Amino acid sequence: MRLYTHAMGIVRVALGTLAGAATGLLCTVVYSGPLGLPVVGLVLAFVIVASGAWAMWEWCGVRTWVPYVLGVFAVTIVFFYAPPSDDLLIGTSPYAELWIVLSALAAVLPVFVLNSMRRRRARTSRISRRDPR
Repeated sequence: MRLYTHAMGIVRVALGTLAGAATGLLCTVVYSGPLGLPVVGLVLAFVIVASGAWAMWEWCGVRTWVPYVLGVFAVTIVFFYAPPSDDLLIGTSPYAELWIVLSALAAVLPVFVLNSMRRRRARTSRISRRDPR
């Protein structure tokens, strides 16, 4: 039983990393948006990364969320700063550096929002149990 649990932990870490890498690759292409509407691409990429972070956190917590975040960061940084950084996948615009900051924010923000909502819900349930009206 212990070996199975350890193997499942490794599988979860691997799936989190692969999901993060795939999301980072997808959003590196998507963030530039359609011609004339670069903000739409930024919002869409932000939502994709944030929903992936939320899904990884809800699935197994830190075990899949941290590898997901590292995968997103690694692929984003590699595609932006590796030697062929002027590749056709990346649009050269003032939004490129903004996307690096937004990808970090999108990967971390859902976890803070979920934790604050859970704490608030737990606090209100404790208050309602104490005060029977």
